[in-house]
Amino acid sequence: MKKLLILSVCILLVGCGGIQSKVEEKIEAGGVINLFEEDIDQDWKGLRILKPYQKKNILGQSFEQKDDQNCLWVFLGREKIIESFPISRSVADCLKLPETLYQPNEAIFILKNGELKIREEFKP
Repeated sequence: MKKLLILSVCILLVGCGGIQSKVEEKIEAGGVINLFEEDIDQDWKGLRILKPYQKKNILGQSFEQKDDQNCLWVFLGREKIIESFPISRSVADCLKLPETLYQPNEAIFILKNGELKIREEFKP
């Protein structure tokens, strides 16, 4: 019985995945990374991306990206942090992204040659 319960919890955790697994899937696929699509199933209201060695107070919590290998992605709900996780700069470098609070309809990026850019930069 215990083994069945543990297996069920493991399947549930892997199956849910959260925002991080969805973002990683989109980055792995490359090209356009649209975080506004319906398959990001969390009710998030904003995204902050912290660059290397950057520190920010977001919704009363302190966040810091302590190395130069990653960028820290922080997803915000209405009044709380939903999820935060690092994304390796060797996979998707965020250094040239504007420092802003991205609303869901603005969180559409292009991954080109390992560098993330906001989609407006590619408009003719």
